[in-house]
Amino acid sequence: MVRLNRGRPDRAPTFVAGQVGEWMSGLYAAIGTLAAWRAGTLGQLVDVSMLEVLAATLTYYPVTFHDQLGRPMQRDRFVPTPGVSAARDGMVGLGTGTGQQWLDFCAMVEHPEWAEQHAHFMNRAALVPKIAAWTSERTVEEILDLATAFRLPNAPIVNGADMADVEHLRVRDTFVRNPRDGAVNPRPACRFETVPVRTATPAPALGEHTGDTFAPATDTASRPVRSSATTPHGWAPVAANAQGEPIWDVVSTWLKDKKRVSMRHLQQPKLIGLAGNLGWGPADA
Repeated sequence: MVRLNRGRPDRAPTFVAGQVGEWMSGLYAAIGTLAAWRAGTLGQLVDVSMLEVLAATLTYYPVTFHDQLGRPMQRDRFVPTPGVSAARDGMVGLGTGTGQQWLDFCAMVEHPEWAEQHAHFMNRAALVPKIAAWTSERTVEEILDLATAFRLPNAPIVNGADMADVEHLRVRDTFVRNPRDGAVNPRPACRFETVPVRTATPAPALGEHTGDTFAPATDTASRPVRSSATTPHGWAPVAANAQGEPIWDVVSTWLKDKKRVSMRHLQQPKLIGLAGNLGWGPADA
């Protein structure tokens, strides 16, 4: 939803997407691998916690600051300014993530004197009424075009009624019609793999596949998965101080009793209605 030019001015903007958390985890793994290699010893184990990487990199500085120093970075909440403001015909979002963007924003809203007042960079709450007065005199499209010219992050604030009308979402075919009822649905997100995504199919009606789901199967491999109140849950816990025999003891005892374990077929539910859908792979029907 952010209209911000990226890349060379003479080429189309570069579309940014992907799993940022996975990329950051890979970066931490690469750094750990290089550190292990530089240590000059063999048999190094590089252990990367994706959860800790996500907490340290995708929640910005407050979490990292508190984790390192044991106290909050700020005692008061920080209100992003500029942020969401009311335009003449709707709502608009503006951002200034860098010092240069803040200077450009001051010039855009015709208040260059703000750029000389360094206290405003971290505490801009007093400027909100003046920013709101500036945005209220202009339409959403006028503000977005002007902010894009200044290379400032900007976006229209939309809802379910008008989201499909946003120009760049419409051009990229972000929304498609559901084949059953024609409702507007988001299409699968962009992917870097060459494997096609699942083709849009009609959502099942209530009870449409109940018979297929609970019908008795003729072979174990395609037996439907059914919940049962008598199914044991948690009988081999791994949590500390949990009641019951630990899972590793249960498995060890079971292996000693079996002596030899042969390969077994997994009990997987049978997928129907996916014949020829390359996004899912081969299907029976």
